[in-house]
Amino acid sequence: MNRQARLLDGSPICSDFSIVDVIPDPKRIESIRLALALLGSTTPIGTQSTTNTGNVDIRYFDGLPFPIRCRTYAFKQDHLNKVLAAFDEQITSREFNALATTLCNNGVAIEKTTSRGYADYRIEVTDPLSALRILDQIIIATYSQVSNSTGSSNKENSSVEIVSTLPKEVIASKQGKFSPIRISIRKQLANASEIVRIANPYFDTTDHVIDDLAAIPRRGVQLRLITREAEADEPNQSTLDALEKIISQLSDSKGASENLSIRDFYETNRWNRQTGATHAKAIVIDDTVAYLGSANLTRLSLSGNFELGVLLRGEVVQEVIDIFDAMFDYATPIRF
Repeated sequence: MNRQARLLDGSPICSDFSIVDVIPDPKRIESIRLALALLGSTTPIGTQSTTNTGNVDIRYFDGLPFPIRCRTYAFKQDHLNKVLAAFDEQITSREFNALATTLCNNGVAIEKTTSRGYADYRIEVTDPLSALRILDQIIIATYSQVSNSTGSSNKENSSVEIVSTLPKEVIASKQGKFSPIRISIRKQLANASEIVRIANPYFDTTDHVIDDLAAIPRRGVQLRLITREAEADEPNQSTLDALEKIISQLSDSKGASENLSIRDFYETNRWNRQTGATHAKAIVIDDTVAYLGSANLTRLSLSGNFELGVLLRGEVVQEVIDIFDAMFDYATPIRF
């Protein structure tokens, strides 16, 4: 998000409407906005008193009967649901992911990672007032059925969306007008409900996307993975370490290992020279979205390199599935 882009009243301009893709009902977004206000407020639910504020900056926000504590606060899905319960509402993991994506992409929150998958992450709201103003704009746009040309809701209706990884200096020059591969991939992984197909040659264990992959079979979704050199005479150690990390996180979830299938495509001739290997970088979510691009699932590819890719939607996704499934059947199964 371009932090210099402001409305006349000083509010930041919303540039990501991901939450609308998952929660199109503005009344539900209003409930979530109120719950976030309560999480960051000084007034406990059901009381009229305020806590000792000390030197904390306290401000009133239009439409709210209680003051807002203008300092950072962090919350998880279950924290938000405890507040929403007062309104007979709950937020699902998919909806929480969309909320997190919207807040983070608009520059008013950041992810606070844990050792487990995306669903266990905390979201730290770094600018509480701006977070509420962002949700206000989304509510108004949803009520008015106004689509924002730079928001994700328009992109969801397109057949092709360009995504990229850029150096931080280039990101600054783009003024927020780009879709990061990391966020796009993690959003799609969290939204999967039936099966995820991934072709990826290189991994590293230092990136949190590995934890996201492990979370997929734990929640009952099939994960089919094609990689390379895991079964070679001289295997790629970083790939082995990543696969072992994924597998190790399945032991505490009954039946999770049955949802994981790994294949290896790496062929050599009699002189041990490579004649074929997995080089494609592809992720297919259910039968709805396919990512094709240059980025490996490594920290450098997702955070520092110059990488380009596309998100495909529509009938073309089935063509990607057909090619993937043919290669998956051809590749060598990895036992674990």
